Amino acid sequence: MSIYCLFCETGKEITVEDTLGRHGHEVIESHKERLVWKKDGKQNKIKGKEYKPLIPGYIFFKSEDEADALFWQGITAIPGVYYPLKYGDDTHALRGNDLKFAIWLETQHGVVKPLKAFKRKDGVVISEGPLKEMCGTVIDINPKRECAKIQLHGEGLQLAIWLQYEMLELETNNSY
Repeated sequence: MSIYCLFCETGKEITVEDTLGRHGHEVIESHKERLVWKKDGKQNKIKGKEYKPLIPGYIFFKSEDEADALFWQGITAIPGVYYPLKYGDDTHALRGNDLKFAIWLETQHGVVKPLKAFKRKDGVVISEGPLKEMCGTVIDINPKRECAKIQLHGEGLQLAIWLQYEMLELETNNSY
């Protein structure tokens, strides 16, 4: 079984995922959990969770079918699909860090929770989350929104994603 990545129209991810599922392909869901403040009926703010596509316009799926021209003709005919990720040697099955990312995403059951971070003299350190298990680098931080921009290190997936982080208080006996 191989894992593939599709580029699709942003906002059409769920429709494309449903169609892939109906055609017998196993979709690897990819959403990020964000903590948001919402107003209840009395104008009180309460903390809630919201789920958004992790990488808008990208879909990961598994298939046992042989990925020949006819296979891709059927996949790209799905409304909203632009094209599959393809490497320089004309192969489509994910490999290297791209494959590691997709497998890691599957182990998270398709939901990436906020990162856990703490402050140190020389900046912010991520202590839990995708950076502990995946190849990625923090390239920007927005402290006001508590989001970190993570550059993924893949062969075909050269992109950055924003993930929310939660600032932790350091215990005095930690040696970070």
